[in-house]
Amino acid sequence: NQFVSPCSLAIVYGTGLAPGLQGITSAMIAPQNQVAGLTIQFGGVLAPILWVANLNGQESASVQVPCDVPASTAVPPATVPVVATVNSVASPPFAVTVLPFSPGIFQFTDTDGAIRAVLLGQDGSVISLANPARPGEVLRMFATGLGQTTPGLVTDEFDPLVLDSSDNWVPQDLAVNAGLLVGVDNSGALILSAKYAADMVGVYEVDFQVPANAVAGNSLPFALVVVQGTQAIFGNASL
Repeated sequence: NQFVSPCSLAIVYGTGLAPGLQGITSAMIAPQNQVAGLTIQFGGVLAPILWVANLNGQESASVQVPCDVPASTAVPPATVPVVATVNSVASPPFAVTVLPFSPGIFQFTDTDGAIRAVLLGQDGSVISLANPARPGEVLRMFATGLGQTTPGLVTDEFDPLVLDSSDNWVPQDLAVNAGLLVGVDNSGALILSAKYAADMVGVYEVDFQVPANAVAGNSLPFALVVVQGTQAIFGNASL
């Protein structure tokens, strides 16, 4: 992507990020500021690292952009320096644009080889070629880069627990502040809720209803848009 946003997930690619590593090393339990000897800073702020990988010589790391890294609203937008440090050896800084939003739809490779959005039905089953959605059905999508919530997010936050009316601990709803649009086959879908996902870092969940007049098909266009004033910020194209 050409830009990231505070609290969003991103993948950093480079050389020398994972020397001596073969495969993937994940952070224990929750993202950590250092994994496999690697730290990554955005504007001097340490980023939580989910995993570090060296697969067939391609080295990368999945990180959460710290929530307190300032987002640029200037035209053209300002950048922040990103520095990767491996075993106390720091890389030269490289410039990254940080905007308020960077919507991204999580996807998977289906059995026919097509890359489709990760969607869950109301029964928790994954929508796929073998388990298609139906017109009028309520689905849940997963995304990143949707910005701040109410109550506000902090870096490396798992959805906190609160007591409900029956004194049971339940995940607190952190509602997305931004205006959103979901498109199915180039038509708007009714959004029922948009909030930070429980038990995940940097992930949001959006519940929506498939339009009742949706046509049948295996690869209908699927879209997520953040609306900021008169500006529409599109996520990655999906199916």
